[in-house]
Amino acid sequence: MTDTIEDETSEPVGGRDFSYDLMPGVSIALERRGPELLVCFGVNDALAHVTDDMECSLLRIDTDDAEKLHSDQMVGYFDALLDSTLLDEFDSVLFVGVGATAAAALGYSICAPMARVLVLGPRGALPQTGRYAPSAANLAVAEQIHVVFDPRDAEQRLMAQKIAARGAKALPMRFGMSGDLIEDLDELGALESVLGDAVDGELGARAYFQALRTRRRNNLYLRTLTGRLTNPDRPVLRALVLRHIGEKLGRRRYMAQYERVVEELAAKGIRVPSPAS
Repeated sequence: MTDTIEDETSEPVGGRDFSYDLMPGVSIALERRGPELLVCFGVNDALAHVTDDMECSLLRIDTDDAEKLHSDQMVGYFDALLDSTLLDEFDSVLFVGVGATAAAALGYSICAPMARVLVLGPRGALPQTGRYAPSAANLAVAEQIHVVFDPRDAEQRLMAQKIAARGAKALPMRFGMSGDLIEDLDELGALESVLGDAVDGELGARAYFQALRTRRRNNLYLRTLTGRLTNPDRPVLRALVLRHIGEKLGRRRYMAQYERVVEELAAKGIRVPSPAS
């Protein structure tokens, strides 16, 4: 049974599940399910549809405004968390930040030395001061830090560069379909794999790109990819991609498009390289 606590001065509770509002617009809930703990920061619970099905324990810190995660009340909560034994009860801890909650996940991870951190689609800014600022020195305490970002999004790309400069490994998500990184990972069936690998300490470039391999058979992804290659400055590249999809995946529609592009290029005196033997 989950205890509901509405006192804003409540401190982390050990030994049992709990749920309460820390302050207007910020709720905290703990669900014990296993020896690994996922500390998930989110705006309007962006990952709930995935984390609810995972077997690890979950400390959910949800907000309607990411700025509130840096308030005095939030800092006080993590001060109390440091003084409690809650985080010590778990074999491993993964801090997850989505979008503008990236800085909070990074900074508060210092509360659990040797924790892992996963940032998805980072936005906002990285505070330079404060006990829980995501400085290089504070982040050095983490065992692993990974940041998944869309390189076509200027804000995400810049944030990923800043976080990587402080010790994180950057993992690009190219050719997203919707412009929403979480939605795209979910559509490809890769979001749960990425989270699971991060919890297990097995996330890295190889595991990440293996998780994304499912996109090669996703029709929406393939349409998005080929659509972006309609640029008249890249006709040969488009032809090569169409041929690869058509041959490797047996997609006749893409082979038909490839043949049309080859004919158009031939009429202009442009030759498409033959497949490697």
